Amino acid sequence: MKRLVFVSIPVLVSDMRKFFIEYAKCVAILLILAGFFSCNKQSFSDEPEKMEFCSCLNMEEIHKTIPAVNEFLAELPEISVFSTREEMERRFQTLEEWFNSFPCKIDAKILYGYDFYTGRELMRGVAISVKDNEIIRELELDFAMIEHDEHLAINYSQISGYIYYKQDIIHVGT
Repeated sequence: MKRLVFVSIPVLVSDMRKFFIEYAKCVAILLILAGFFSCNKQSFSDEPEKMEFCSCLNMEEIHKTIPAVNEFLAELPEISVFSTREEMERRFQTLEEWFNSFPCKIDAKILYGYDFYTGRELMRGVAISVKDNEIIRELELDFAMIEHDEHLAINYSQISGYIYYKQDIIHVGT
């Protein structure tokens, strides 16, 4: 009897180990599938809005993208005239990443300018590329202005439109 018990215990342990390994594999596969289907469901629901946004990326219909950009900016943390440089840079980086997440090729980039007070280069806005009769144009986001203490200040939570600087002269060096 003792011998039967000693022989059957390792067999039972071995069978239990196989059972738990198979069980763990099944649970892992179910979790992976659940994650896959939840991600796909979300991307399918966003796709029509993204395609609609992409269809307006031309000079004639670019104004139709303003509400979508303002809606995205409204979801970001509040920015005021007292915001730090890091908060502004984070906002521009987030905006650049959002534009570049669209299925169409937007090529958003952060614009830099020179701060005369500090003598440093700093981020000053975001530009996007748009098609105009097979020519790619670069448009700068025109952030809205607000009045603050009897002075005008830029409101980085809303754009009023886009700015296109027409190039008058092209300089070529050899």
